[in-house]
Amino acid sequence: MTYSPYQANKNKNISQLHGFNVDNSLTHILKDEIKKELEEDAYFQKVQEKYANIAAKILDFAGNPAFDDFVMSLLNDTRGGSRQGFPDEIGVALMKLTRIHDKLLEKRA
Repeated sequence: MTYSPYQANKNKNISQLHGFNVDNSLTHILKDEIKKELEEDAYFQKVQEKYANIAAKILDFAGNPAFDDFVMSLLNDTRGGSRQGFPDEIGVALMKLTRIHDKLLEKRA
């Protein structure tokens, strides 16, 4: 997968939506390695199967220090109780992905 200006704008727009700064991310090569490992993970595949749009955003944040904050923003109700919430298996998968992502970052540090 090559990195294009379109992808950079897409990442920036997603980060602005969620209030995170994608510009502080690791190099594109490192991000691509982390994305690849996440895509192969069974927990990621569970999320992708049921919530493809969220899985795409997770990959946009791969390699970014704001990854955990982004995932936590998905899990926490910020809409005054109007959010339905995720099924337990997806909530667990999202939490596991934060741990996996942290380990991938540590491995490359």
